[in-house]
Amino acid sequence: MIDVPGGYRVSLNQLADLKAVEGPTQISRENGQRRIGIELNVVGRDIGGFVKEAQQRIATAVKLAPGYYLNWAGSSKTSNRR
Repeated sequence: MIDVPGGYRVSLNQLADLKAVEGPTQISRENGQRRIGIELNVVGRDIGGFVKEAQQRIATAVKLAPGYYLNWAGSSKTSNRR
């Protein structure tokens, strides 16, 4: 129930049409803009080479709409095996 002016309570379905739809499970924002993060683990090759190749392929295959941009960031952890 929703409180409305005049001290009344009405059910939500009287105020809006509700339906379940698939969509993102979370909408993140950064500096007032929507942000989508993609995480991955690289196995079997060096991370730097993978990133360089991915950047080149995306630059040639993907045309971003005005206002969209890519930001590459990350870190790598190395283990000292003896």
